[in-house]
Amino acid sequence: MNLEHEQQKKAVRKAVDNRLATIEGHIKAIRKMLEDDKDCIDLITQLMAVERSVRSASMAILNNHLDTCVKEAVENGDVSEVEEMHKLLEMFL
Repeated sequence: MNLEHEQQKKAVRKAVDNRLATIEGHIKAIRKMLEDDKDCIDLITQLMAVERSVRSASMAILNNHLDTCVKEAVENGDVSEVEEMHKLLEMFL
């Protein structure tokens, strides 16, 4: 993997880690809401926000993988990464 890809990977990792820390805090707040018997609609709204955040983190990792690992593999004639992406996309969708 070249230096540019490695730097991109580190930046994505940091951004995803920050997002996961936010999600973790959000989950704790939702648990507190549940404990405090907050309104169901408010709980569902917050849970949906967490789902969107998790999906966003997944997309960031997926896009980075496409831009680095898959691209590099294809450039080197290795199509196994493309096959892996098909499997991953099936799970994702």
